[in-house]
Amino acid sequence: MIVCRRYDRWRPTVIACTAIVLIGAAGSTGASGQDNQATTNGSPAAVVKMTDSFTFDPEKVTIEAGQTVKWVNDPSTILHTVTADPAKARNSDSVQLPEGAETFHSGEIQPGDVFTHSFTVPGRYVYFCIPHEQAGMVGEVEVQAAAQDEQSTDDAAPPVPKGGQPSQSSMTGEQAEEETTATERTDPTQDSDAAGDKTPDPTFVFGAHAAPRPPEYRKATGFWKFVYWLGNFHPAATDVPVGITLAAFLSEVLLLTTGKASFAIITRFCVWVAGIAALGTALLGWCLAGFQFYDNAWMLTTHRVLGTATGIWGLVLIATMEAARSKGSSRWRWTFRGVLLIGTTLIVVTGFFGGGMIYGLDHYDWPNAGNG
Repeated sequence: MIVCRRYDRWRPTVIACTAIVLIGAAGSTGASGQDNQATTNGSPAAVVKMTDSFTFDPEKVTIEAGQTVKWVNDPSTILHTVTADPAKARNSDSVQLPEGAETFHSGEIQPGDVFTHSFTVPGRYVYFCIPHEQAGMVGEVEVQAAAQDEQSTDDAAPPVPKGGQPSQSSMTGEQAEEETTATERTDPTQDSDAAGDKTPDPTFVFGAHAAPRPPEYRKATGFWKFVYWLGNFHPAATDVPVGITLAAFLSEVLLLTTGKASFAIITRFCVWVAGIAALGTALLGWCLAGFQFYDNAWMLTTHRVLGTATGIWGLVLIATMEAARSKGSSRWRWTFRGVLLIGTTLIVVTGFFGGGMIYGLDHYDWPNAGNG
């Protein structure tokens, strides 16, 4: 009875508190619905994906002035940027801005991250990815004048109200455009520098110089996950066949010029190591880039074909060397030397395209030769 009386005493307070909580929850739900509606109405006019093949997909989009483009670093597994700043470009053709438009730069976009930018000045925008500019990762945005902007603004301005200051509605089209431009320039959401530029050096971005991955890499499980993990050792493994093949070539030249038998022993050892390493490195390359015969990036396809040929060449090199050793004939020795020369050239060219995928085709250029 005592408990019931105490409850009756506090019943009005409990009911009032409950009513307040319910009203607050309803208001929160309504506000949430309004926020979602606003987000939906503010959706981007175009979405561009950044890929492991060093491309923007689609490469060109067309929007109207005042609309927004969203870039998504997916399904890419490496870092990219969206940059329209001539000061950060190695080639002048990689950037183009209409007159009056400001530069923009996304900073580092990690895999899975997004970047958005609103375009207010009509015209043609050409942008690029800093670490993959030399690999041809360039995109374009065509901004057309909005429908309301096409209307004539030559009508006489309404009278100026008291106070000598024109109201927002009484401004001419030119005055409104100047005010809009001033607002855009001070808007921190449109100024990437205000958000922090993480790429002070346009020639190198930490984490960007990574090998391309197949689309199924991120979702792989079990055995295939292990296979793709093995591919991580491909870049490091390339040093073995490259260095040992060059050592075998040098040793064979010394054997030819000096005639010392010790160089023949060194050549044989190097050939065995280089041949096996070339085959293993080629297999690791397939683990890294995926088991497919065609890639969207022509440099990756070229590197894949040349690398596979190098792996097969490693076995041919061992076979011809052992044949020359067992037969002891000058003809077979020169055949082996020809195969060694072809393989050495093949390894150098394969390595060049491998580096070109990551650093651009000009990565062997002389410094300050127009490449940054």
